[in-house]
Amino acid sequence: MTKRIRPKKELRGFQRVSLNPGQVKTVYFEIGKKDVLMKVANNRDVSETVNITLNGVNSVTSKAISTIFTGKPEDVNSIKEPEKIIPLDGTFDAGNNFNFTFPAYSVTLLSVSY
Repeated sequence: MTKRIRPKKELRGFQRVSLNPGQVKTVYFEIGKKDVLMKVANNRDVSETVNITLNGVNSVTSKAISTIFTGKPEDVNSIKEPEKIIPLDGTFDAGNNFNFTFPAYSVTLLSVSY
């Protein structure tokens, strides 16, 4: 019998949001009691710098975590190129209001603690 080990963090209570090119939507959800998690897809061929304001939180930590997947739309991982698309983890300066640049053709996860 195998035992299932639960991950330290799980994505729960999410919903799919569809966007047309150039369309903007605001979504709200909470992960835990002290983290705000944002997932942003940039399907354009240019980077986009976005101003992000976190309302409803008193104090935000100055360093936040990012995970970025980027590549051309036709890129796929294969046996020959198993790391064509890989997650790039990093940190960035955050606050209640900050700018973040989302690379072209990317999916970015931002985690900000408060």
